[in-house]
Amino acid sequence: MAIDGRLARVWSALTTRTAGLVAVSLCGALALSGCGIISGLAETMRHPPKPFDQTPTPPAPDFAQPSAWMAWPGRNGIERSTPAGVAAVDEATAPADVFFIHPTTYLKNDVWNAGYDTHGTYDEPVLLGQVSVFNGSCRMYAPRYRQASLHGLKTSPPAVAVAYSDVAKAFRYYIAHENHGRPFIIAGHLRCASHELPVSELEAAEFGAAAPEALRVLQDMRKVRLRAERCGV
Repeated sequence: MAIDGRLARVWSALTTRTAGLVAVSLCGALALSGCGIISGLAETMRHPPKPFDQTPTPPAPDFAQPSAWMAWPGRNGIERSTPAGVAAVDEATAPADVFFIHPTTYLKNDVWNAGYDTHGTYDEPVLLGQVSVFNGSCRMYAPRYRQASLHGLKTSPPAVAVAYSDVAKAFRYYIAHENHGRPFIIAGHLRCASHELPVSELEAAEFGAAAPEALRVLQDMRKVRLRAERCGV
């Protein structure tokens, strides 16, 4: 995951005193940065206190409630922010929707799965820097889910399965109650997946009548592969 940084540029000569103050400030900033790096490294060494199968799973989100969504039409959150001179689309006339799957925003390793309503360090940056990309043309839906911790992502398929089950449930809720036949985009942080499952015929049907032909086109483009082909049989 990308981490924002700031570069300082010195454009003119400074007096000795000012230069000294700047040096002290820079040293302090570097020290704090070093503390942050050490803290981050220490966090990677942590793990939940008990094995996954001995740890209660957080309650599942109810996607009928707007609070279960990081982004939801009509909320007018920071995901609707735009640069000066640019306007977000009127959600009432937006030509399409986006179903955005946010990346891991909870950076501690004290749990296998974070509660869906647990605030993550990168919640706001994701809304502002990623989901907002679609605010010029889409109504925006971004479900919260019981995201696996970084330790869980690396070591616990069951923790990943919990997160996946929430996202799948959120998508089915969106299709059943919010889509109403509108064009939609499924988007996420990365073009790779930490959890892959074959798309069954039932799941493919959720993408509409054009899904079979779309899958054939994607297969011709080598964007998807048949399970038998992936397994080498």
